[in-house]
Amino acid sequence: MGGHHQQNRLAWRRHVDAGYSVVRNDTGQDVRETGVNARGEVTDTLSIYALVSRVERGGESLDQAQFTAQWRPTDDDTVSGEIRRVTQSRTTGDVNGTLGAGKYTRRVTPNLDIYGIVQLTLDDDGGKYADNNAYTVGAKYRFSNLSTVGAEATHGDRGNAALVNADYRLAPDHTVYGTFTASSDNTEYDSVFNPRQQGGWTLGQRWRLTDKANLFNESQYLKDPNAGKGLANTFGMDFYPATGWNLGYTLQQGELTSSAGDVHRRAVSVTGGHTTPETTWSSKAEWRRDTGAEQRVQWVLANRIDHKLNESWRISGKFNYSDTNDKLNAAAGAKYTEAVGGFAWRPMDDARYALLGRYTHLYDLATLGQINQVGSDYDQKSDIISVEGIYKYDRPWEFAAKLARRTGSARFGRGTGQWFDSATTYGGIQARYELPEKWHALLEFRMLDVKDGGTRKGWLAGIDRDITKNLRVGVGYNFTTFSDDLTKFGYTYKGFFLNIVGSY
Repeated sequence: MGGHHQQNRLAWRRHVDAGYSVVRNDTGQDVRETGVNARGEVTDTLSIYALVSRVERGGESLDQAQFTAQWRPTDDDTVSGEIRRVTQSRTTGDVNGTLGAGKYTRRVTPNLDIYGIVQLTLDDDGGKYADNNAYTVGAKYRFSNLSTVGAEATHGDRGNAALVNADYRLAPDHTVYGTFTASSDNTEYDSVFNPRQQGGWTLGQRWRLTDKANLFNESQYLKDPNAGKGLANTFGMDFYPATGWNLGYTLQQGELTSSAGDVHRRAVSVTGGHTTPETTWSSKAEWRRDTGAEQRVQWVLANRIDHKLNESWRISGKFNYSDTNDKLNAAAGAKYTEAVGGFAWRPMDDARYALLGRYTHLYDLATLGQINQVGSDYDQKSDIISVEGIYKYDRPWEFAAKLARRTGSARFGRGTGQWFDSATTYGGIQARYELPEKWHALLEFRMLDVKDGGTRKGWLAGIDRDITKNLRVGVGYNFTTFSDDLTKFGYTYKGFFLNIVGSY
């Protein structure tokens, strides 16, 4: 807490089972989500919220940066504004989009809220990002026992939808819920890049059995004009056997009907984790089998560990693995391996210095499902090392430098074609200057040298402001066409970006 400003910050990681939605032919790859958000109370009536997140599926990713301000002029009125920057990294290239939205909520009675939302596409990357203008009206009613019922209708460029949802507390530790959705959106559903509302219903329950055990189960029926219809049943339990420990399992049974025939899906996943003041560890293993019109077996492993060596040193690591074996078409198999190790050093007795390092090993053979979605792809085998140093020279000036090197090979055309040497070196230096009224300006020179691909270089500039003691928000412009993330091969990164920095 700094002054009269309250801040709350949260970092998260989430792993979604491969093929989680049964009403489609999914890509057969697991989804990993990481992010950090921060919330602050600037005044008694004004609050701000910032979020940066990344969703990864195989070699594709979705990056989002969001800033929201909420103003409460009266106890019954709330006005919100939001800007969101989206970067879709697909196997055919990268697409950027910027969205702006406004929301007004009116508390009509102590139990009833009504609201309206307007969302506009501010930047469509020269037409590559499909317009996503949308207009929504809705209402929510709260009962005295904290149960709720709501309704919402949306009209937008990507289709129209209406939904009704409710949850009812049978007891303080037992809640049942349901949702019904009708949608006219016939764009192709994608759980990462186009998670549109699908027509159908969902019924489920959450039950806290004891202080050390939770139970949940859910039935979901969805009908999609492109992929068919399906019913999935999920049952799971979470256990907390001791302080800092968590264990769990999930069972899933699904039936999918499409033009290709009926598919029967069975999946089992097991999770475990342990948290102490110094160490956080989480692991997950999953087995999935499809029979019928599709005959596929998949194994997925996801592991991560973070450890605080002392007040100056922290290390982290993760290992993700996915292997898909298609019995009807061997060429439809897929494999993904990602191993990452990193460190962070900031001297406890001198906060002017910081050093960050990271090693990444990546092997990615995409699924045929991905190819059908985006038209083409590449395979890659990469090893990447990056080091970044930061130096706070004095109060107004801060300098940083980054050096990264990728070795390995890639090929265009899934499972075919010649491997080519993808060796690449990245270098960048940055200067940041503190301006009056908590503003900061930054200027960065960056260079990318690609073997047999020439050298590209240019500038990046930005300006940001300290919203609270631990939250900085700004905008900038990348005058180059490349990214400093060497897992990406595209040259479509020129343009504006939203910058959000939070600290603990």
